[in-house]
Amino acid sequence: MNVKCTVCLIFMLNILSTQAQDIIVTARGDTIKCRIVSVSGDYIVYEQFVSGKGNVGDRLSVEEISTYIRGENSNDLFREKKSTPPALRWQIGIQDGIGLMLAKDKDTDRDYHNLLKWGNHYGADIHYLLNHSIGVGIKYSGFFTSADSYQIVDPRDGLTYRCVNMKDRIYINFIGLSFYTQQYLPDSDKFRMAFGSAFGFAYYRNEIEFDYFLVNHLLKANSFGCNLELSFEYVPLSWMSIGAYLSCFGAWFREGTLTNYYESKTMIFKNSQMNNINALRLDLSIGIKFHL
Repeated sequence: MNVKCTVCLIFMLNILSTQAQDIIVTARGDTIKCRIVSVSGDYIVYEQFVSGKGNVGDRLSVEEISTYIRGENSNDLFREKKSTPPALRWQIGIQDGIGLMLAKDKDTDRDYHNLLKWGNHYGADIHYLLNHSIGVGIKYSGFFTSADSYQIVDPRDGLTYRCVNMKDRIYINFIGLSFYTQQYLPDSDKFRMAFGSAFGFAYYRNEIEFDYFLVNHLLKANSFGCNLELSFEYVPLSWMSIGAYLSCFGAWFREGTLTNYYESKTMIFKNSQMNNINALRLDLSIGIKFHL
């Protein structure tokens, strides 16, 4: 009787074990019978019993998995893989928001400088995903600000000073090679965080206009720039995501070209009684990405 009970008990345990076993179906059509340990946006970690070795752990990228089935003890009986499908390799994004210039300008009136600190930030990017997490591409970042006020100006005639209306329009554009990484939040295929870093060419343009008979000026400068960006995104559809972006842009302009009605000349700012232009800036924006 005891022997029969033991055999029945072993038989029932084997049945329960088989029923509770998890199954992973790979993208190539292979079936893996195992115990799924954890599921994230990037990997499924599982373990299998191997004779002579016991339980052996392994993992598969979600891009290698078609579907998986979990046992009866789990609420996750059947789920599609949590990933951007392999065919959706391209991401095209656009952003719009506000920017804040962080550097101080000792040569400009403080109140007037504060008006120029805030402006409109806009950007765009295109990335190719090498795998589910990492991509490379091109990043564009733009910034525009303007202000006007009455200034006391010396026309250098040796006799008078003039109170004139002056208006500044400042454009800062950047384009560079971008490196991108993204990570879905644990057990979620709808929310992810991403980080991007871009390095490339920065262009500065300042249009200075005066009323009356003073000559307008145009200041242009080029430099190396970099842009760092952190984003939190919501993915409502497989081909689209929306998100909030916080970025930091930096460039240092040491020389440029000053043009007016009479002449155009190259200037090294420190040698021309001007400060180097520090374009350090924080940007906050919202955007949308399309997955192709």
